[in-house]
Amino acid sequence: MIQRQTFEQEVVKADMNMVFDIYELVHITIKDIYKKYYSDEAVKFFLELHSKENISADISKGKVYVVVHENDVVGTGTLDRDHIKRLFVLPQFQEQGIGTLIMDFLEAEIIKDYGAVWLDSSLPAGKFYHNRGYITKKYEEIQLENDKVLAYEIMCRNKFPIDPNEYNAPSQLVRREMELQEIDLDDLRKIFPKRL
Repeated sequence: MIQRQTFEQEVVKADMNMVFDIYELVHITIKDIYKKYYSDEAVKFFLELHSKENISADISKGKVYVVVHENDVVGTGTLDRDHIKRLFVLPQFQEQGIGTLIMDFLEAEIIKDYGAVWLDSSLPAGKFYHNRGYITKKYEEIQLENDKVLAYEIMCRNKFPIDPNEYNAPSQLVRREMELQEIDLDDLRKIFPKRL
């Protein structure tokens, strides 16, 4: 039985010295987990998508975040405006709260400027995202070599806790007003700007 550890680590911005560690983390996870769900062609697609060059480009733009445990990068996630990308946790560190820690951080960063968070879900991660309140908005397919197809979900979450100080009202009242007016957090921010 795997013993669960408690992680008090924080999510920190990645630097260029972490490119290889993030690349290794992502590739180890894809090879270990994705092979159970996808064809060899799809696994190859994911490995090429998460190349050192793409990871390096995202780090240089300040988009990549990591969790480090005992000097090892054990989890990573990438922000792209209102989109979460490249969320991976090393297989031996999964189900220990690291993915949740990263998601909580990335979602909090996104909702500072956007009312919804978007992501493309792989098959292994779909249940995790669904349990966090994400809803499938559409399905997409990518044609791969050897007549194989990669299908994935585009998911969105737009229900987040409301800070009562932001709108000078209890969050239950703000949420109810949003429901009555059939607006989301983006619309609310346009109608009622933050308090000064």
